[in-house]
Amino acid sequence: MFAAMIKIQKEPAGPEVVRVPGGATVAVALAALGFTTTTVSIALALVPSVDEVNKPLAVLKIAGLSLLPLALGIVTYAAGRRKRGRKL
Repeated sequence: MFAAMIKIQKEPAGPEVVRVPGGATVAVALAALGFTTTTVSIALALVPSVDEVNKPLAVLKIAGLSLLPLALGIVTYAAGRRKRGRKL
């Protein structure tokens, strides 16, 4: 999402498009801030609590259960692209 905001700043905006006040510089700065905040939040979520008995397992569970929906989304997207390709 944040990378898309940075990339879209290069495109011309139509009359119906409302851009971020401050132009591309502010939009890129806000996108970078959002990306950094999200990255730090994910990294902190991977840190197991002090009272966790099996810390590697806790990290594996958190990372695995976070990557599972991403993997399912990729599989679903790929299946849709493949199905759409057959119809054309």
